[in-house]
Amino acid sequence: KSDKTIEDELVEKESNAQVMKGKEIITAKYKSSLLENKLTSIALSRLTMEGDTPVATLYPSEIKKLLGRQSDTNIYKKLIATAKTMTGHQMVIEDNNGNFEVMAMITNAHYEDGVFTVTFNKKIAPFIYNIKGSYTSYSLANVLRFRCDYSFRIYELIKSEAWHLKKGDPNSYWVKDYGLSELKCRIG
Repeated sequence: KSDKTIEDELVEKESNAQVMKGKEIITAKYKSSLLENKLTSIALSRLTMEGDTPVATLYPSEIKKLLGRQSDTNIYKKLIATAKTMTGHQMVIEDNNGNFEVMAMITNAHYEDGVFTVTFNKKIAPFIYNIKGSYTSYSLANVLRFRCDYSFRIYELIKSEAWHLKKGDPNSYWVKDYGLSELKCRIG
């Protein structure tokens, strides 16, 4: 019999999980903290649909383990602060024709009886759940290691261009130029 608890198994499964985001979300312009990015990625790795609304359920003890903060006694205060900012941030989704839409990615964050529930804006459901168009997929474990919010966003942008590379060819490369102002705006 294994000494692993059910919670340990969930954490191990989550750290091996994949995060999927549509191109529109990856290239959207928004500002967010590293903790917000990590919590959003954890939530995206375990999305379910309630009607037409994407929802994710997280547990603070799992969050602490996934973030490597088992000894953090202030996780609830951090969740409150982060929930306030996550629900208040606006993102700008643009197309190549100069059209744009401004919206919140997360509309509600709720904590009750040891369960932290994140509700995503139903307008972005096509870009985060059963994605039909272009999307980027990456390992949750990779992004949980980041220590800077800017490196997180740059990783997403670079990862979104990886489809250009020839699979299995170590000499394959792709060059993507960003103007400094554009990059600063894109990563917040």
